[in-house]
Amino acid sequence: MRAKYKNKNGEWIKYHKQSTIWPGIKWVISEVQEGSIWIVGDGKDISVWSDKWIKDYSIIERHSKDEYIMQNKLMKVKDLIYNGEWCIPEVMMQYFDASELPVLVGGKDRRIWSKDKVGKFTVSNATQMIRKKFPAKVWTQQVWQPCIHPYTSKNIWKILRGACATEESSFDEVLNLAKGKNPTVKGVWFICAFNIMVELWFARNVVIYEAEIPSVDKLKRRIHICVKEGSFRMRGKMWGNMLDLHIMLHFGISGVKVKSVRVKQCFFTFPSQNQTLICCDGAYKSNPGKAGIGFIARNHYGEHLGSASGGLGIATNYLAEVMALIIAGEWEISRGLLNVCFSLDSKVVIMAFLNDKMPWMVQSIWVRITKAIPVITFRHSYR
Repeated sequence: MRAKYKNKNGEWIKYHKQSTIWPGIKWVISEVQEGSIWIVGDGKDISVWSDKWIKDYSIIERHSKDEYIMQNKLMKVKDLIYNGEWCIPEVMMQYFDASELPVLVGGKDRRIWSKDKVGKFTVSNATQMIRKKFPAKVWTQQVWQPCIHPYTSKNIWKILRGACATEESSFDEVLNLAKGKNPTVKGVWFICAFNIMVELWFARNVVIYEAEIPSVDKLKRRIHICVKEGSFRMRGKMWGNMLDLHIMLHFGISGVKVKSVRVKQCFFTFPSQNQTLICCDGAYKSNPGKAGIGFIARNHYGEHLGSASGGLGIATNYLAEVMALIIAGEWEISRGLLNVCFSLDSKVVIMAFLNDKMPWMVQSIWVRITKAIPVITFRHSYR
């Protein structure tokens, strides 16, 4: 297929070709090129100018009429590597900075999908990239809860989608009133609030079209019945404080499980003989949000060998945990350590590194760490 739709320089053809699949290929070429990036191995398959390997765009996009690029249009990344090290001509430093050069690990070049944290292309990721997106609604998950009767959820959905003649109101404010409460109290609040909205809508129609005066006492009794019926479908637990008990007693709800505190016994053990223990962790204010990393190293006597901390800017909690491990690993290389045990409180990160499914942006660095440190083990610690 590449021979049929690409020219001798590896570029997609720009002329018409009689084909049933070529129109579909042309439709997704730009999206595929935007979402893919190269991980440098030996550099034989990567074009210096046309492929994305050092920046998040191809160099020729920003320097399309550059004389030096036109003279060396077929240059490959392998032409910039000598004896496993970068050898960049001075004239090329105008296109990128030396600090941007990726880590060389050898092997074959790999093209990965940058929209996936592991770099693996999937149809779902590609679909999410090209589909037309609309602002997400925060209330969709709250409306269809098990404790809410489907009849009530259906009418709330109609009200919020504008299918009913109602005045404008902020539904987010209704949801935020239950913020910070336990799941049971949230369930009671949602049942009450949703049913009140529906009953007020019905009462409005009765007043306008049937000229009747609605009964407040009847509305209260209706809400009590709905809460009582909905309590059997509640799945959460209450915290067992006085506020929870008063709310449950007011609505006559019983049999709700209480969240219990379980005490776990934890021990800290020093690493084995001639092993270095690195305790590393990431910190963040929100997900994503401002994040930072830190680590501390000890020998088998418990003596302090080194520590460091720093900021990452805006990052997810997962990326903060990953970068804490990577930066600790680079510190180990600088110290010449040969037997290291990483201690983390994230099982997800540990399993990702054990199964070689770490984020693609740190894969090359991790390969270099594993080559420099013969023995690497992991230890999970409680938060």
